[in-house]
Amino acid sequence: MERRSIRLSLVGHSGSGKSTCAELLGRALEKRGLSVEVLKVAAPLYRVQSLVYDLCGIPMTDGSQDQVLLECVAGHMRRISPTSLADDFERRLGAISADAVLNDDVRDREIDYPRLRNLGFRFIKVWCDGEVRLERLRRRGDITSVSHSKTTANHEEMKFHHIIDNSEEGIPALETLIDSIVLQEVG
Repeated sequence: MERRSIRLSLVGHSGSGKSTCAELLGRALEKRGLSVEVLKVAAPLYRVQSLVYDLCGIPMTDGSQDQVLLECVAGHMRRISPTSLADDFERRLGAISADAVLNDDVRDREIDYPRLRNLGFRFIKVWCDGEVRLERLRRRGDITSVSHSKTTANHEEMKFHHIIDNSEEGIPALETLIDSIVLQEVG
């Protein structure tokens, strides 16, 4: 019997804990014997960010973001070709043979969200208290930060299969929530 592919996308504002939740989801799925891959819609944006900083002669630490630059590049890419990021994501998804694919950076409700939905992704809203989120952003060490992005303003209009309240500090409580989601998704 062929195993169905699990495709989950975590959606939320910067600092809500999407990447942490994706990491914990990946671990929980791997504990159940599934292979997992994380696929980011914004991968092309990170490549451009790296190139810009290289050209400017300014080193970047791994994982740091210039969110102002990333939003600017995304806006221009969408102006030139509205589906460019979704098209690139779908091409990369086609090359993945993992049992589970996780995404933690869908921001665009008009193009990326429907495309991922049509590709079989189920959506998890990651939410946290505004003050907690802003404190996390301050600690994260990004080069620039956008705490209220236009692209994440309409997330509530998306259909979510699960909701994670990540307001509390502490991984154990988050792991319990994630285990219940994995149980529902895997069976």
